[in-house]
Amino acid sequence: MIGIIGDIHGCYHTLVTLVEKVKTKYPGIDLYCVGDIVDRGNFSHLVVEYIFSQKIHTTLGNHDNLFCHAFFNPGDEWALIWEMNGCQKTMAYYSQHEELWKLHAEFIRKFPLHYIREGCLITHAGVSRYIFDSMKGFVHDENFEWGDFLKVSQNDEFGVLWNRTPLQRLELLQVVGHTRHEEVYFSKLNNAMYIDTAACAGNKLSCVIVNKGDITDIISQNTAEQDIL
Repeated sequence: MIGIIGDIHGCYHTLVTLVEKVKTKYPGIDLYCVGDIVDRGNFSHLVVEYIFSQKIHTTLGNHDNLFCHAFFNPGDEWALIWEMNGCQKTMAYYSQHEELWKLHAEFIRKFPLHYIREGCLITHAGVSRYIFDSMKGFVHDENFEWGDFLKVSQNDEFGVLWNRTPLQRLELLQVVGHTRHEEVYFSKLNNAMYIDTAACAGNKLSCVIVNKGDITDIISQNTAEQDIL
């Protein structure tokens, strides 16, 4: 049994309250996150430190990737794209704390693109039908080596960091963030669970409890005002 948290986006106080609720109900549970831990909210730096201290296993999100590009490759196109994607609060803090930015960027850039746990494929934006078409002839079960395939197309508009098109139905349950829904949403057609419930837009942060491919519980926390105002 594991817990998987949706897009946090700098909502530190919301995250701490949610994790406390989850751990109270499920002591000792391993926690995962679908990425996008930084940007938009007020406390990206505190979220990064909390993710590290609590050993929350996190996949790379598109905002996390842009955050790293902005530090390590400040002149490239992805660093410029970051400036158009809600980086202002994050940049305002880290530009005054560059040593911490370096430390956090080094930590984040080691995030994997996926985890396979409890019958789930955990990624940020999911395996799209378009990307899946390039994998013909392979068996997509728990023994399939996803990493290389996901990495090649990660920055494609249909790739695992950016995709907003329908997901491919896999034997594994896909658990993803990136595309917002007001409530945690399960697509039966695609066998996919969307868990970004727009914390940074003032809605809530959600965590799904997964046991052997089944969602057994959903725990949410309304966004704390100090995280976004």
